[in-house]
Amino acid sequence: MGLAFQLIDDAIDYELHESEPCTSTAAGKPVAVDLEQGLVTGPLLLAAHDETELRAMLRGGWTEKQIRKAVRERGACERTRLLAAEHAQAACHIASSLRSSDGSSEALVHLVQVQLDRRQ
Repeated sequence: MGLAFQLIDDAIDYELHESEPCTSTAAGKPVAVDLEQGLVTGPLLLAAHDETELRAMLRGGWTEKQIRKAVRERGACERTRLLAAEHAQAACHIASSLRSSDGSSEALVHLVQVQLDRRQ
């Protein structure tokens, strides 16, 4: 469940359209922090054609706006969300197999589903 959450969180950083400000207010969370720190997240990794391009993106060869646009145009956000869904499905399967009389396993499944749908 944690991996699915993180992948969705990383996708949100790139899903803002270029006409929208890349701000915490627009995304509902701090954005572009990983990119500013040169950290590679799922969407960026999926968008890079190869290691050489990834290094160019991170070492100043590309602007933040160019990177965000490439990630969106190459379908990396969608692929990141699909990967998150795979991990979420595994988490739901495990949570559903737990025996609970208090509804906690159902609550975990619901929590996973909510995370997949979040846009902020």
